[in-house]
Amino acid sequence: MNLATVTYLLDGDMLHQDSIGSVQSIHPGDLNLMVAGSSIVHSERQSTEV
Repeated sequence: MNLATVTYLLDGDMLHQDSIGSVQSIHPGDLNLMVAGSSIVHSERQSTEV
């Protein structure tokens, strides 16, 4: 199964983390694209820096 998620942030800050070790801050106007060909676990939560 292929999976793709797209996050476009309008306001605030978010933190993206996933099971392959990616950690990324997402800010307003940023586009985050995650593509996986098989299993992946991810979360996108409000940044603690806000």
